[in-house]
Amino acid sequence: MLGACSSHPEHPATVVPASATTALHAVAPSTAAPATTATPDTAAVLAALVKQQYPSYAVEEFSAGDLNADGSLDLLVVLRGLQPCTTLSEPTYCRKTLLVLNEGFPRMRVAASNDNVVACSNCGGAGVGDPHRGIIIKGNYFSFESLYGACDKTYFTVTFHYSRTRRNWFLHRRSSLDYSCQDTTNTVDENQESTRDFGVVSFSDFGGVEVAE
Repeated sequence: MLGACSSHPEHPATVVPASATTALHAVAPSTAAPATTATPDTAAVLAALVKQQYPSYAVEEFSAGDLNADGSLDLLVVLRGLQPCTTLSEPTYCRKTLLVLNEGFPRMRVAASNDNVVACSNCGGAGVGDPHRGIIIKGNYFSFESLYGACDKTYFTVTFHYSRTRRNWFLHRRSSLDYSCQDTTNTVDENQESTRDFGVVSFSDFGGVEVAE
């Protein structure tokens, strides 16, 4: 993944397979159809929702977790544009990220969206290409990992958290690891920022990571 920087500690992608097709079935209401009736597939229900509300996108990946602390499994979804969104030499596809709440499967609702938290498919720089490295859900926290750069690389992790009092999702922590393929000492510079540094930023308002030129 790190190309010429393979001598440095790699930061492997968090693989989030779109295999949570049965994840929401366990939280279907007790009035669900009997076992003799096929249960709606999570991926199919999600694809139909996206096609209806975001027809210029398709589901790229999703993961299940309790995003709003109500005891039900929701979906964190990354969409990919069906058509290239820039005029770069290689086709580049923009992304949109959704927080989809389970309101009694198969009823699902998009509660929030963001166009910046997962960058475009070719925005990582010449040494990376696609910067997106994965998503992680731990309790009511969820993180996005991305990698940028050529020889000099930066690995970003941005974490959001659900606020029960505000009933919304906010940026919790922003961290980065900087390293270079020209550094023979394997030095990694770490930096972390919290709300004391960036203030109150909702998931929908998050503007993306700042990448040094």
